[in-house]
Amino acid sequence: MSASGVSRRSPRSKTRSSLAVNAANDTGAIRKAKPQVRAVLARFLRSAGTNLAHDAATAYRRLRKDDADTVAAIVDQLGFQDWDSLSDSLKQHLIAVYQESGAEAVAAVLDRPLVAELFGALNQPAADYATARGAELVTQITDATRDGLRGLIEDAFTDGMSPADLAASIRGSYLFSPERADLIAQTELGMAHVSGTLEGWKQSGVVEGKSLILSNDHDQDDECNDAADLGVVPLDSDFDGLGDPPIHPRCECDVIPQVVAADEAD
Repeated sequence: MSASGVSRRSPRSKTRSSLAVNAANDTGAIRKAKPQVRAVLARFLRSAGTNLAHDAATAYRRLRKDDADTVAAIVDQLGFQDWDSLSDSLKQHLIAVYQESGAEAVAAVLDRPLVAELFGALNQPAADYATARGAELVTQITDATRDGLRGLIEDAFTDGMSPADLAASIRGSYLFSPERADLIAQTELGMAHVSGTLEGWKQSGVVEGKSLILSNDHDQDDECNDAADLGVVPLDSDFDGLGDPPIHPRCECDVIPQVVAADEAD
């Protein structure tokens, strides 16, 4: 866990070796939620892929002129109106991970039992987070899917595909695959975990900073190393623009707290 082994009277330290974690795998809330979130996303993407493939092929059949305006016109005709429902489908899972991560973070830094009141204090922040992040996620997925469809339609014109071939290409693309569902699930649950953890530390009143800890599976230098090299930063810092983990796709790094010194906490 992100705050394991750190008590209220811990000395100022950036020791990391004993705290290495895999944030996206090693919390009970995430282990419970991930299969469900992945299934929700997989069903949604599979259904969306079928519908969008049909609509794109129909528009492609009518607009067989190979130019940028035609591609844009086809993409503009595709319906994404019902994608907002995805946010509602994921909300309860984001809330659960946020709350549990935050409550565990408070319990760890205060060396207290994990009691119901710790979860209660996170009810509103968790709901606010899930609502805001759900809306952001839908926008990001929609925009990325539009961009991917634009590329597939351009390829269809270039390769002289039939409408049926284009539909098959869309249905079979990564955009609507179980692999994409898995990546989104891991990313979103990791974000909820870290966001809940940070809120818990804020509520504890004894955490004055944070640092990034590389996961056990981190085996190559990337932006996570840059964030880790910054050492302790303020709780509201974004690690010099890198952001809190997960910083990149498949990131499993986490954050650990900088607890106030015993003489300052008393």
